[in-house]
Amino acid sequence: MYYPMFFYASPVSNQVGYAREQTPKTPFMDHLTTQIGNVIFVATPIGVIKGTLEAIFSDSILVKSNAAPYHIRLEQIIYFTY
Repeated sequence: MYYPMFFYASPVSNQVGYAREQTPKTPFMDHLTTQIGNVIFVATPIGVIKGTLEAIFSDSILVKSNAAPYHIRLEQIIYFTY
């Protein structure tokens, strides 16, 4: 049986769930991690988004701007500043 990378079936309890992916360890991600909870500006091909960095995931970041959450894929980040 094939399961995508993030999906697993537990052989012990026969429960289905999602595996927690690790955030890649790079100097960029380390620096971004230090800004969690702070207001940042994230430049993307669409434009610049200003908001509070709420969380970092393995493939995206969560920026809350004017009470609207933005999930920004890491591949789409040109730069960020604070």
